[in-house]
Amino acid sequence: MDVYTSLEKSIFRTDAAGNTVYYPWGMRRTGVIVPSEDDLKAIKNRTRKFYSRLPYILFLSILLIAIYGNSLLQAIIICIPIFLYFAVFEVATRRSIKNYQKTSEVFTYAELWRRNAKNQSLLKTVLAGILSLILLVYATYATVIENNYFFGFIAIPTSVFLIMASSVVIYMKLAAK
Repeated sequence: MDVYTSLEKSIFRTDAAGNTVYYPWGMRRTGVIVPSEDDLKAIKNRTRKFYSRLPYILFLSILLIAIYGNSLLQAIIICIPIFLYFAVFEVATRRSIKNYQKTSEVFTYAELWRRNAKNQSLLKTVLAGILSLILLVYATYATVIENNYFFGFIAIPTSVFLIMASSVVIYMKLAAK
């Protein structure tokens, strides 16, 4: 299962009445009922495009910060495209669902983690954890040895979060067996 199918399974679900419910802002937020199959395809297409481009934008920004982010101002300027990218997606999502019926059901953390663990490959999750560990080592090196504090400020918490998330998913997959 690819990452986009897994993502779709984590933001869409079917309610008791058989309606497709879309949770654009994830857990702990209410969803909206998708009124038609065409609307569902449009939402999935927009979400897939957004998330398929996101890793490239994040990688490019982190690379630029690692190379040129010697000052806080430079790093902030480099991050502007990331914020704009998220803002455009947010506005497009809000416009597309403004007339949809809202639901009162919310995702719980446990349900979200169970769905993610069920939808993820164990091998890919282990590899993501290993790559996150490598990022943590490099970010620590860049911060301590090269004095690139802003890169460390972003990369160290990100890698720690990814290691923890990978660990939780691995644990839930192994516990389900």
